[in-house]
Amino acid sequence: MLEPREELTLALKNGHHLNSGYLLGRRLGLSLIVEKVLFVPWKTLLKPSFFQEVEASGRWSVLGVFELGRTSTSKKLLLQPLFTEKIYLSLSLDRKKEIKARARMIQFNGRFSLAQFECLILEVEEKHD
Repeated sequence: MLEPREELTLALKNGHHLNSGYLLGRRLGLSLIVEKVLFVPWKTLLKPSFFQEVEASGRWSVLGVFELGRTSTSKKLLLQPLFTEKIYLSLSLDRKKEIKARARMIQFNGRFSLAQFECLILEVEEKHD
């Protein structure tokens, strides 16, 4: 099974029929640990009923949303109560084919905004017995 970072990297570099989805995992203090990515069409991931179904179905919480490549999708659609305190992760390739990642936290302080977020872990540490 691929780690979330590997899965997103392969999907970005090789193309994937879906370019968006949920980041699933858990919070640890101020950090978010992404343990799984779930590719979901953009219109579906915006639906509160689908969001709640994903949250209720597993051991992971929805930590945020990712988007691969340069897309015409409007991240403004995420500026709503459902995604408050969730991450918006945008991944694209630069001219040298290096991955450019940008993580933002969706916040509400009288109005919705995207604030810079720097502590996102996309790999799970191996358990040591």
